[in-house]
Amino acid sequence: MTIVEVNCGNRRKKNKRENLGMKLFYTYILENDEKRYYVGYTSKSPEARALEHNQGKSKWTKSKGPWRLIYYEQFEIKNEAWKREQQIKSYKGGNAFKLLVAKN
Repeated sequence: MTIVEVNCGNRRKKNKRENLGMKLFYTYILENDEKRYYVGYTSKSPEARALEHNQGKSKWTKSKGPWRLIYYEQFEIKNEAWKREQQIKSYKGGNAFKLLVAKN
């Protein structure tokens, strides 16, 4: 089952699975000031992962920040998050990707 959450505000409420201590996975999109994008997936909260990118803990994004979290989706299964990351990366530069990031 896929749960989609697009709210990228300052705070988000924990959902039932998080409250029960069950692991969730996320596919996320970051944007920098030059309108460059980074698509990834993680088992950490999207906000925490964005912070790591801005702290230089990711080789590719280290010198290209600062980064803003503009979009994420939440999954219960790691492989679904990875598949969604690959799908979004296949959109990159195309109309589907532009529509996805334009929502935010």
